[in-house]
Formats: sequence, C-alpha cells, structure tokens
Amino acid sequence: FLVPMRESTNSVLPVLTTEEIRSVFSTVEIIRSLNSKLLIGLRERADSWPGLQDLGSLFLEMTPYLKLYAQYIQNFASGAVTLSHAS
Repeated sequence: FLVPMRESTNSVLPVLTTEEIRSVFSTVEIIRSLNSKLLIGLRERADSWPGLQDLGSLFLEMTPYLKLYAQYIQNFASGAVTLSHAS
C-alpha cells in the first residue's frame, strides 16, 4: 500500500499527501525490517534448537528498537483519523 501511495503524490490527484502518508504509516517500514531480522534470528535458533536454546539474547538485541513499536502504536489513532478524513 505504501509504495503506490507514495507514487501517487506525483500525480494530479494523489491518494494522500506526503504528510498524510507519514501520519498513516509512521514507522512501519522500520518495523517491517526489524520483524524480518527477528524472524531470521528465530529461524536460526529454531534450526539449532537442541543445542542453542537462547531466545532471550535475540530479544535483548532488539531492545533498543522496541520503542519504534511504541511510537507506531501511539501514532495509530492519529493515522486512522488522517485516513478517515482522506476518504
């Protein structure tokens, strides 16, 4: 959804303005990247499960980035309002 909306900002009738896109999607791209890294880490640990039972270290590595999830959640209501006004 994000890429087509960004591309539409260059058209005569954009779906959303650049600022509205920022409001609606917030930190979702960064969160998606973090989720991918988390998934890779979980798969690596699952593949070597009997020998390596260390999920905690993976989450400790992610700790500095967890605030991005909080930021997304805090912005969710505002983004939903922006989206409802745009439709």
